[in-house]
Amino acid sequence: LSCFNTNSQSRWIQQYMDNKNAPAMDLDVSYDNGYLLSGWIIPNYPPYSWLIKTDVNGLVLWQKLLGRNNSTTGISKIDQNILGDIFLCGSVIEDFDANPIIIKLNACGEKEWCRELITSSMSDFYCDVVCTSDGGCAALVYGAFTPLFNRAGILRFSSDGDLLWQQYYH
Repeated sequence: LSCFNTNSQSRWIQQYMDNKNAPAMDLDVSYDNGYLLSGWIIPNYPPYSWLIKTDVNGLVLWQKLLGRNNSTTGISKIDQNILGDIFLCGSVIEDFDANPIIIKLNACGEKEWCRELITSSMSDFYCDVVCTSDGGCAALVYGAFTPLFNRAGILRFSSDGDLLWQQYYH
């Protein structure tokens, strides 16, 4: 992954995740005008996801590997609120069964909570997350919740990770 800044005042090129097959999935401007980058480490689908926090010049401040033993964690989207809280969403895959996962980290990248939505179908994931004004988030879930229909839904979480409500759409 390479980032190019073509601003007329400063030009820089940064490479991240050297010597790894690590495609980027999302990029967000951080509360301090630095950047948050996320992606997967592959082959064989992403066994781990990664998150990098940079300063305004693209220099790495910290980086995290996200995942757990005996499963595959694929983070697809990130969002950050004005307090610096980071929300990540995607899926966890175990034995060919994918369940949506959402993670909240503090501004230093330390995990505050993680919620996995256990579903009865084989392929479900969070495909987007947005911060809400109360410090929580809303996540867009998509999947084959029944054998016949693909459905989308919105799940709303409090700042502490409590599920406030969920609504599904056909």
